[in-house]
Amino acid sequence: MSTVQDSNTGILRDKVFESGDTAGTPADALASSVRQDTIICQQKANDWQQAVDVLLGWKSSPDQFDPEDRPDAAILDTAIDYAFDQSRFEDGDVAPDSIIPSGSGRVAMEWNDGQETVIIDFVGRGVARYTLFKQGRVQAKLVLRRNPESRQLELQG
Repeated sequence: MSTVQDSNTGILRDKVFESGDTAGTPADALASSVRQDTIICQQKANDWQQAVDVLLGWKSSPDQFDPEDRPDAAILDTAIDYAFDQSRFEDGDVAPDSIIPSGSGRVAMEWNDGQETVIIDFVGRGVARYTLFKQGRVQAKLVLRRNPESRQLELQG
């Protein structure tokens, strides 16, 4: 590699020469060393994609619900955004055990893990309520609001 100076700007740039040589580790050798955390992240993304697909199905066919159970379009959009965001980030939550229309236009996602249950109830455009239950008792209630800069739901103090 050689360094070339652009006479107009005075910026130093590396000049790269492409080579037709093939070398390195054979592709079949790489396939055997897939990291377990990569597989888990991919499965989590697939699970979230299924959740997004369910929510998009609700959005495209709102008549499948009785009027009192039908999710509000803005609330449904918030739930879809949340699910999509979780699918993109390695440190995102695992997909919920269930997603249901929770009445009054709302959408709820629920996670169950032994003695703990978490419910995120999407209640308005860019707003959700997080509730943590331990052994059937409420342990925490928080509000998530969409941050206008990041466009993601975040805990509000």
